Amino acid sequence: MKPTPDSDATVPLNTPLLEEEIRVKCLHYFFNGIELNDMGKATRIVDWEKVWNAFDGNYATDGKVPGNVPKLQFKPMKRLGECGLEPDGNFIHFPLFRLGTLCDTGCADEDVIEVVLIPRPEVMDKKFFEKMSQLVVAACGSDNSSWADGDLTWACEWDLYTFMENIVKPNKAHIQLVMGLSDELTERVVHSVNYAIVQWNEDAYDDECEMKFHEAYFTDEDYDF
Repeated sequence: MKPTPDSDATVPLNTPLLEEEIRVKCLHYFFNGIELNDMGKATRIVDWEKVWNAFDGNYATDGKVPGNVPKLQFKPMKRLGECGLEPDGNFIHFPLFRLGTLCDTGCADEDVIEVVLIPRPEVMDKKFFEKMSQLVVAACGSDNSSWADGDLTWACEWDLYTFMENIVKPNKAHIQLVMGLSDELTERVVHSVNYAIVQWNEDAYDDECEMKFHEAYFTDEDYDF
């Protein structure tokens, strides 16, 4: 069998896939809302900066950071399949991956199907995380997903591990001061905010309480999610 970017990491990303792999992958992603070309990359053309800027958050600060709040710092991206600050310093590199390729150490470069560039934020507050939730659904959700209803199915992966390590964790003090969180809630955010991002509008509790996941996640220290 001829090696491909998926079967051999030494094969360049621009190597065309075998005809059978093209057929299977294109069908798989087409039915989930993302069609791939013969190199395994997304064919859709999206202005993700425009999409990001169009998202509206309900929990915004006034956009001003008090003098006692550290400025946001992001670790640089060092490879294609890693979240991090772009070399120009103006965007966060946010790669998307083939469905099913996320493992406990992240995702491989050869599984990248698309890269989203997020404008570098000045404030990391609840509005930021709400917009991240909207972005993840817009970029990774299948065509029938509804962010507002919390009814989601997925068409591709995002690397929550390098997002947490390179984007969120370096800004622990900033997050706590801007959002006014307790030490316990701050620890929760810097270690598991990916749960809030993907479950934002799901019901928080199994009973008849109408509270959403994000409402409990950022406020209830005893919330068992």
